[in-house]
Amino acid sequence: MTPRSPDARDGALRRLRGLTAGVAATAVGAVAVFAAVAAATIPGQPGTAARATTSTSSSSTVTSSSTDTSGSLQITSTPQTSSSSTQAHATTGGS
Repeated sequence: MTPRSPDARDGALRRLRGLTAGVAATAVGAVAVFAAVAAATIPGQPGTAARATTSTSSSSTVTSSSTDTSGSLQITSTPQTSSSSTQAHATTGGS
């Protein structure tokens, strides 16, 4: 085998550095794509824990409103709900 010149060795190292940087950038991009797909397809609410509420009997009050003389809407009562049991629900992605 013939010895390589220092210029050839330096060129090979530059190509290897470029290949390493390209593979790292591709890996970061792939992680970002997978994260976006997972965020779009896994059910839930961003920033909060998702909760499922089950109820055997519930009552609610209908919101009534009236309009004053200035034309703005005034809310006179708020909806009230009650449930007999509340269960937390978590989605892990496992099967």
